[in-house]
Amino acid sequence: MSIDFDFKTNPAFGPTLFDWWKGLDTVEASRPSGSDEAPPADGEAETDAPRKRGDRAGRALLRHAHSLTAVVMTPAYQRLFRHLCAQGWPARSDWRNDRLAAVAGLLAHVTDDDDRPLPLAMSRRRRGVSE
Repeated sequence: MSIDFDFKTNPAFGPTLFDWWKGLDTVEASRPSGSDEAPPADGEAETDAPRKRGDRAGRALLRHAHSLTAVVMTPAYQRLFRHLCAQGWPARSDWRNDRLAAVAGLLAHVTDDDDRPLPLAMSRRRRGVSE
């Protein structure tokens, strides 16, 4: 039996990568049991609902990584790699993991989810930039 490691044919890889990328801005974080956090103030309800916080540090580390090895050493990449391995990604792969590290490093620079074709999205001018 052969497992396919292609993003186009394995439907789990794409959503996992997208969720990881979105998590660089918003990470679901539950209050751990036995936490030292103060209990809710009067009038505030204690909920088990996760709180949202951005993983800005993870994005910053990826953006400042100077090589694929530096990308691989970041906690944000390791989190992505673990999630993909749980979906069937090969834990030991020479070129695939290098490419995954390159994609992770590149995605750290992407801030907007845009449905437009790549050339059109890349031709967009930033506000305040004159000709």
